Amino acid sequence: MNGTSSPGRVRRVVERVMKKDRIAIEIDGKALEPTRDTSVLAAALDAGLQIPYFCYHKKLSVTASCRMCLVEVEGTSRLQP
Repeated sequence: MNGTSSPGRVRRVVERVMKKDRIAIEIDGKALEPTRDTSVLAAALDAGLQIPYFCYHKKLSVTASCRMCLVEVEGTSRLQP
């Protein structure tokens, strides 16, 4: 990522294990504690954060085919949906 930020874009995601079924993440300075099976996009949307997307739907599997909602996750080498 180029280090610039615009509204609705996730600049940074930090993940650490908290409890068995929960994780702690931080998206643009906002701390969240979604369940382990919640995607970063779903957690952000549930928290009222705006991230642009085209192909996401709660009732469908994640395809990330439009590649619009990919985010940088610390500790990984690839962008994640």
